[in-house]
Amino acid sequence: MEYLKKVEEEKYLYSHENPDGTQTYFVRKVENGKDTTECLNTNRIGTARKLRDGWVHGRTSKKLGIIEKVEEKGPVLIAVILDDYEKAGYPDHQGNPKKPGDHLTSELASIVALRGFWDGKEVGALTQNNWDDYRDWRRINCSRKGSSCNRATDLDKNCLSNACKWAIRKEKLADNPMSKIGKFSSYLKAKHCKAYSPQKVEELHAAVRAVFNSPKSEALGWQALFEAASGCRTAEILQLRLDAQPDEPGYILDDNMCVRRCKNVGRENPFVNLTPEFKVIISAHKIWHDRYYPNNPWYFPNVRTVAKGKVACPHAQTSSLTKCLDRLFDKKILKRKFTSHGMRAFYVLWRRSHGISDAQICAEINQIGGTRTLEISYGIVPPSWLGGKGPKLTLLPADRRNYAWANLLASK
Repeated sequence: MEYLKKVEEEKYLYSHENPDGTQTYFVRKVENGKDTTECLNTNRIGTARKLRDGWVHGRTSKKLGIIEKVEEKGPVLIAVILDDYEKAGYPDHQGNPKKPGDHLTSELASIVALRGFWDGKEVGALTQNNWDDYRDWRRINCSRKGSSCNRATDLDKNCLSNACKWAIRKEKLADNPMSKIGKFSSYLKAKHCKAYSPQKVEELHAAVRAVFNSPKSEALGWQALFEAASGCRTAEILQLRLDAQPDEPGYILDDNMCVRRCKNVGRENPFVNLTPEFKVIISAHKIWHDRYYPNNPWYFPNVRTVAKGKVACPHAQTSSLTKCLDRLFDKKILKRKFTSHGMRAFYVLWRRSHGISDAQICAEINQIGGTRTLEISYGIVPPSWLGGKGPKLTLLPADRRNYAWANLLASK
């Protein structure tokens, strides 16, 4: 018990100071001649008192011969469930910590929102009525004015449900209260990336050309072209490095580029094919990168500066391209709204126009959900395109002068 400190004016309670400054509480138990300490797995003094009192009550009842059911652990707090889930690294169904990506980013944001409303409340408060109140609170505190926050609330529900599942696995909960709570939005009514995708090569290069007009967003223009040529997700494409070794994102092997590490061997495709048109984009990107960022190994360097003492991410952020496209749309420079994920939709459109089957496209872009998910997110293949009768779209305009980077490389 050398590393434990007695909590003043609290019988049997001890604490241990964690590296982050918080306290983890323990109870000292002396029973049957044994002197032991038991971790209460909480950093809240109120919860520690309840757990200590439950143990004392049970011990006293046992001495008096009173047989009764005692809730030794007391009510479970939502904050404790979230803390345990976060400390475990947001574990998946197999109990393994999530790796960086869209799902982890979403859960990091949800954890912050959930704590803002549910801190101090017990798991028993998770009812549909209270969840409706949470959605209203979410809407009031949303940074995007006018948003219904229905989708954001549903993402928070998924996060809290995952946290409850982890608590069940660790025997802190008997069931998942979130399973009885409904959603506010439907994927059938959601606007998918197909609605924010270029529909032809001229539209793609015109949008990227507008992004290239600002030196601060040049890397984002190349990011858009790489996404359209590979079908990669934003989080995947931003991991590419020029100094990549075999099995690392960015490594080129003949006509293939490694863009993701394979989690499930035999099920996931770690490579994208380098078509002749994609190779033209890669060659142009290399000229630009060697000229302005020779010491930065990332394909898409981050040019943003941060306050003194803070370390900036060396590559572009996951939301930067979409925000840049939004600004251009708001200024009416772009006639239609585009998103980063919309470039992935262009890849699907491009491949379909050449008669490539949805099953093969799913393998190429690592769409584990299969052809049904592909149809939901990117629409169905026009019947007139079947059998290779599509318009056969290209990645590059017929005239080199219309390449998005033509002025960019010529003027500098």
